Amino acid sequence: MSNAITNPHREPAADLQSAAVLAVALEKLDTARQPPDPAQYKLLAERLAAQLRRLAGHPQLATLLARFPAAADVYENLQYEHAGLCLHALEAAMPAEAQARAMFERLRR
Repeated sequence: MSNAITNPHREPAADLQSAAVLAVALEKLDTARQPPDPAQYKLLAERLAAQLRRLAGHPQLATLLARFPAAADVYENLQYEHAGLCLHALEAAMPAEAQARAMFERLRR
């Protein structure tokens, strides 16, 4: 019996469900009071990354990523080479960049 992680012939709905289960687990580790075991965290993040790759173009992917910030971070890392910080709004980044430039200008004076 194969699972969503190893079966490339699964239906997209099954991949979405598997990704949601993994996203919940990663979110729990990410928000736990105790630091997670690094190997466990890495394995879970890798499995979630594999599911997210399978879900490329799925209409519900954005909903999943909006609901689970840890999963969104994994997805963003997968896309970084091609899209940079694709999930962070440009409007939010621009004020931070302006503040950094102003600080550097003050330091130069």
